Amino acid sequence: MKVLIAPDKFKGTLTASEAAAAMAAGVKRYAPDWEVVLLPIADGGEGTASALTRACGGEMIKARASDALLRTVSCEMGLSPDGVTAFIDLSAASGFSHLQPGEANPWRMSSIGTGELIGQAITKRCKRIVVGLGGSATMDCGMGIAHALGVTFMGENEVRLSPIAANLKRVEYISIDALRPQVRHTEILLLTDVDNGLLGEDGAMRYAAQKGLAEADYAKVADGLQHFANLVEAKFGTSSKLPGMGAAGGAALCCVATLGAKMAPGADFVLQALGAPQAISEADIILTGEGHLDATSTRGKATLALARLASAQGKHVAAICGQVSVGDLELRQHGIDLAMSLYDTGVDVASIKQETAAALTARTVECLAELALKLG
Repeated sequence: MKVLIAPDKFKGTLTASEAAAAMAAGVKRYAPDWEVVLLPIADGGEGTASALTRACGGEMIKARASDALLRTVSCEMGLSPDGVTAFIDLSAASGFSHLQPGEANPWRMSSIGTGELIGQAITKRCKRIVVGLGGSATMDCGMGIAHALGVTFMGENEVRLSPIAANLKRVEYISIDALRPQVRHTEILLLTDVDNGLLGEDGAMRYAAQKGLAEADYAKVADGLQHFANLVEAKFGTSSKLPGMGAAGGAALCCVATLGAKMAPGADFVLQALGAPQAISEADIILTGEGHLDATSTRGKATLALARLASAQGKHVAAICGQVSVGDLELRQHGIDLAMSLYDTGVDVASIKQETAAALTARTVECLAELALKLG
């Protein structure tokens, strides 16, 4: 029996690689003679740069950039072996990993650091830059990214504005006159981890609470997103309704409009780059998982994208997740035969991080036993 183990990250507790190793230990405990293949996956969120760099045989390199609060921090980016392509996670600089408890406040945060990393990749003469948009702490519509590359945002009386969500509604004019010339000759591909458009309750605002936005700022940010989207569409013709515009606090909007970036579903792109279809075809059972399998997982996340690929090949798929809040019927429609959780919904998984790997290993044993019964 050959088992393909292909989980995404368990956000806040385990990386995709750590989760895969814990699940592999469970498989070996259940059936020591079974063959195990590890394929950690990503969907445009944290870990995407690492996965794509690994897939092409490149290397991760150290970098320095501004975090969401504009403090200089250490982070990483990936480079292909030929140096032509750079792989960047927006979360590496503009995510939550550099923030202390209580600091998250997208009203005042900026994605400038991600733009700085893109600028560094351009300085290294990379001709193609792939950016995973998931895991952002910001809601600035990518103003920070564009600003770091020379785009200027101005309000009344041509006052220059800081690229933060609090200024979205104040922007009256966007200038690309000072855009770095190399940007126009660089291919920038944005990998989105959700398929939502920018506006409305199902857009970027859907993720506002998990980014730490205060309830008192909800209406102001929503109004700012609407105003800014109208301005960008009028000047550049870029629609905020495109699938994926709601990812990363609308980060794609400025990047597409002012930098000429293109967009692609992150899960599909990464799975193809990792050779997932071939790996699935050679396996008898597929094990996947993520931190929380919920309604957002159905909007472009890696776990269900992998399950759909496997189901199309007639393979059996089991998902072991930190928490599961999607019904069995809906999961079967996406190709998952069995889903099991480690913890009850509502448990603060991050507070028991040290227990997660062991719990995942034990749950994998139980999952395989139940899957055997289920499939007869």
